[in-house]
Amino acid sequence: MTVLSVMYLFLCIGGTFAKKVLPEKDASGEHTLLSSTTEGKLSGVLRNILNQESLVRFSMAQKFQKLVLDVLDNQHNSKSLLRKVGNIAKELQALETRDQILEEENFKLKQELKVMYDNQSHITEQFQRLDEFDIRLKMVEEKMINLSAQQTADTGKRVYFSAGITKEIRNSAVWNGNDVIIFYDVISNEGGAYNASTGVFTAPVDGVYVFSCFILTDRTTFYAYLEVNGSRKINVLGNTGPSRYDILESAGNLDILHLQQGDRVLMRRSSGSNIRSVHDAPSTTFSGFLLY
Repeated sequence: MTVLSVMYLFLCIGGTFAKKVLPEKDASGEHTLLSSTTEGKLSGVLRNILNQESLVRFSMAQKFQKLVLDVLDNQHNSKSLLRKVGNIAKELQALETRDQILEEENFKLKQELKVMYDNQSHITEQFQRLDEFDIRLKMVEEKMINLSAQQTADTGKRVYFSAGITKEIRNSAVWNGNDVIIFYDVISNEGGAYNASTGVFTAPVDGVYVFSCFILTDRTTFYAYLEVNGSRKINVLGNTGPSRYDILESAGNLDILHLQQGDRVLMRRSSGSNIRSVHDAPSTTFSGFLLY
């Protein structure tokens, strides 16, 4: 409702009120109840009343219009506020969704960090094991170097020999007064201390040596001994006794001696003549080695 409509409404009400208050004129044009003087005063009072009433109505119309506008404005503001509230609700929902996504991503990151931490711990443990292995490897290398150096130092101390007789001796004339038994078939001779031409072993270094001798004989008594620098140490005695049959006898002995560098060791025949060999392999042997 506009302001003009409200004013028109109040004016109509005022006109109706005036018609009811003023007396009607008769056919002669005079009031039937009031005089002209009274009529003039009454008209002035009524005009004043109408003017005041019109002002009141106009003021009320303005207030009513302002009220209507305020209501309309409030409705508009309410709709705008509702839209804002709706937008805020949507934003809050979007924030909640994003917060949930962030929480899931944070959980995944924590899991990845845990895996990385576990892997780092495993790698650290592996590095520690590698360090320990490296230390042990260095210790082994040092031991190997020391062992190699020790072996190099002990190379001159590795002394051993073994020699035999494959050619049979059946005639005492073969000896020709030389009673040294020459073991000319050399099997081994580490250090070269044994001389196959003379049958003599010469100690290259001081130490403890082990010597052994085995002699195969037949149809006779064969007697020999181990000699060191002309001194008899152990005996080897084989005795089959006289027989027309080919009876073999193997005799042997072993001795452990402490020798000085240059000492001479050999086997010497004391009696007997026959030395046998079987299957082209030494059955009569002389062996020795450096123990320490």
